Amino acid sequence: MRVPVDFIFRPTSALLDAARRCDGEALAGVAVWRTHDFHGHLVHPQEELEAAFWSVFQAMLVHDQPTADQLAFRQACLALGFAGCWSVERAREGGDAQDLVEEAKRAAAFLRDHAP
Repeated sequence: MRVPVDFIFRPTSALLDAARRCDGEALAGVAVWRTHDFHGHLVHPQEELEAAFWSVFQAMLVHDQPTADQLAFRQACLALGFAGCWSVERAREGGDAQDLVEEAKRAAAFLRDHAP
């Protein structure tokens, strides 16, 4: 069976701080990448995705004629390394937001009926 698996890449507070200081906020956003689990084996293991993400991120830090801020941000990111810049979470498959809203309505009614 093919089951989707999402990996959420979140910037660390250290990366966000460096981004604010050096005008790099555009590169410090949350990203989600999906792979699939086939009978307990990921098509792309987390380590592979992390290495790929880090390579792409580093490439985005290179500019032909970098400003002082761009150079400072790149140096800060390279000094932090992957683990200093990004945390990665494995997420279960996402659902339709409308389903969540409908479930919340039922939950609110249930909680009203079971209030202490």
